[in-house]
Amino acid sequence: MAETRPWRVAPYLLVGDVAKAAHWYRDRLGFGFERLWGEPPSFAMVGRGGATLMLKQAPGENPGRHVRPNAAVNSGVRRGLSRQRDRSG
Repeated sequence: MAETRPWRVAPYLLVGDVAKAAHWYRDRLGFGFERLWGEPPSFAMVGRGGATLMLKQAPGENPGRHVRPNAAVNSGVRRGLSRQRDRSG
């Protein structure tokens, strides 16, 4: 039987301010990054423990209108992690 390798994904997220978002992921969630691309920054890659997120500046003069809060995603992830812990417990 062929050996299976884990696969990785790197989500591409539109953000209103790349530098602010990269620093938030670093300071709040423990991600790291080595550089910001562009002046002003328009792209960054943050990573932690094999997970990578690509942060891209949202288009237009008012990028906030393209960016949606991710509270629903975060709560869904928390619920999923909680269920996983309950099953393995």
